[in-house]
Amino acid sequence: MFLALLSLQAPGIWLLLSLITGLLIVFFKRPRNPSQRQLLQMGLWVLIPYLGLLVGGLSPRLMGISNLDWLPSIGLGLGFIFVVLLLLLLVRAATERESPALKVDVAQASRSISHQSAEEKLDSSGVQHLFYQFLQHGAQEFHWCFLRGALWEFIYRSPTPPSLIAYWAIWIAALLAIPEILLGRPNAAQRLFGIVVLIATSVLFFYTRNFWLCWLLHTTAWFIVDPQYDRRVATA
Repeated sequence: MFLALLSLQAPGIWLLLSLITGLLIVFFKRPRNPSQRQLLQMGLWVLIPYLGLLVGGLSPRLMGISNLDWLPSIGLGLGFIFVVLLLLLLVRAATERESPALKVDVAQASRSISHQSAEEKLDSSGVQHLFYQFLQHGAQEFHWCFLRGALWEFIYRSPTPPSLIAYWAIWIAALLAIPEILLGRPNAAQRLFGIVVLIATSVLFFYTRNFWLCWLLHTTAWFIVDPQYDRRVATA
């Protein structure tokens, strides 16, 4: 029975493979270049679930990718996203009022760069940053939805599945994702916010079962509160 759960047509083997590769990246820390590590991590976030979907070991419906019931979920989902983003905007506004030193003086930056417009430089780096973040957060949310859907199916196939399978699968997936956030983010602010986004998208997924809405919330939340981008612009 246990071996059947770990076949290529079952979600267990894909969960195990994802956990093992994640641990290898964290503990061996290769490649040492942070950007290369991020690209490798993003590739694994997408590749492992994609292979599992190809061989039939994962359910696209349980991952929230297809067979979606948009009519009831879109209203609830967009309403929840609006409330979360509004709260984040209020938190960011309060934080900026308390920490005026974090604000960027673009005029000062333009004086430090000779024969080049600081605004054009910031615009160029900003577009690249937004596109990269869009892909990165989409890949991470795809990975989280993979954990939720795979655990959902794994628990359902177990000999004695508990009641409220979706509830247990979603929050066990969150527990598995928390160490990845704590070890993969460079500072406390990003770790804390990563956990906040994980909890918010977990709640959204529980009520909507929709990866696309979770991706929307995940990405826009990071665009509102992105301490890494603030520091990058401040040093331009």
